[in-house]
Amino acid sequence: MPIATTDRTPTADTTTLDGSPARPRAAPCYAGVPDRLAALLADAVALSALAFVVALAVSIVLGPAVDLDPSAESTRDVVEVDGAVAVVDALLVGALGLAYFAGSWRRSGRTPGQRLLALRVATQDGGRLSTRQAVIRWASLVAPFSLAALAGAAVPGLAAVALLLAGVWYVALLISASLDRAGRGLHDRIAGTAVGKVAAAWPALHEDAEGVR
Repeated sequence: MPIATTDRTPTADTTTLDGSPARPRAAPCYAGVPDRLAALLADAVALSALAFVVALAVSIVLGPAVDLDPSAESTRDVVEVDGAVAVVDALLVGALGLAYFAGSWRRSGRTPGQRLLALRVATQDGGRLSTRQAVIRWASLVAPFSLAALAGAAVPGLAAVALLLAGVWYVALLISASLDRAGRGLHDRIAGTAVGKVAAAWPALHEDAEGVR
């Protein structure tokens, strides 16, 4: 697969994940913000489809979280929300998001959306993420909206405030990623990660990931 890399330069005293001497590698080609946003959008679409399946299963077992009452006397009472079911939905979807994102990053370094855009998440030296790093990255990138959904389900009056706070955090992530040379937002700095434009930009991770497919 054609890739864009900088000149290859040998790296002294480096080893691969299995402890063997590392071969000279291309300098990482960091992913730009547009590609990362496109990958996140693709993942959001996929996760929304999975969340719908979860909500459907919950509604079958516990009843619908939202119900319509055509006989209601006022417009405000037409929609009835079962708070307990809504909270269960939010918790399960949050757990699904954790498994989807952190699991993908830990196993192969990329989610389905990132695979579509030829992106890979790695440590700063190109290694595979640890479970801790994958969870931290999820907590700082995806969890804010999951928490906003949970807060809105538990206390409907807090929904707007929770979404506003999550939106402010995402703006901070976007600005920090745009200003960083390597495109590392606050979430990447917190987790100690970086995103490469192509798989081959991270040879150590690429070679290790091939062994688990």
